[in-house]
Amino acid sequence: MGTQPPGQRKTLLREARRAAGLQRVRDVLDSMLDDQRKACEKLGISRATLWRRLRAMDEAEK
Repeated sequence: MGTQPPGQRKTLLREARRAAGLQRVRDVLDSMLDDQRKACEKLGISRATLWRRLRAMDEAEK
């Protein structure tokens, strides 16, 4: 397949999926003008989950 060992490929895929999910949160928040309640409805997640994802985005930017 690729030049990476299978374990590393899984890690890269996991990181790519996580990054895509966080980008989706950013995009929805932007489209909802930062209205977290509406963004949660659109994403189908709870406010607690949104809060955790926002915290993860902050940590990723550091």
